[in-house]
Amino acid sequence: MSNNIQLHKNDLPDDLELGNLIAVDGEFMGLNVRRDPLCLIQISSGNSDAHIIQFDRKNYNAPNLTKLLADGNTTKIFHYGRADMAHIKHYLKQILIIFLILKLPQISKILLRQSFIKNIN
Repeated sequence: MSNNIQLHKNDLPDDLELGNLIAVDGEFMGLNVRRDPLCLIQISSGNSDAHIIQFDRKNYNAPNLTKLLADGNTTKIFHYGRADMAHIKHYLKQILIIFLILKLPQISKILLRQSFIKNIN
């Protein structure tokens, strides 16, 4: 099994199909969303792939990425995703539609659909 890691500058390619379940992770220079810029977002469909979107930090115009993050048919999985989602909202001006946050060792799942939060047991 080999890993397929691809670096994309500023946005995902137009023809990329990742399926309806993706893992998302952000990297930023700190936790203060107004001071510390979003540097990159990593996305994987779980098929030994990683798509790394690196931003130039001057322009966060990423229409393909924001379309994917807003897609109500795609579930986004985060691990401790509070800071990731805050940076995505601030820099990409994007509210995530459906996502799961996984916290270990106690697994808790949170579903968000248009500003409505429902805990799933």
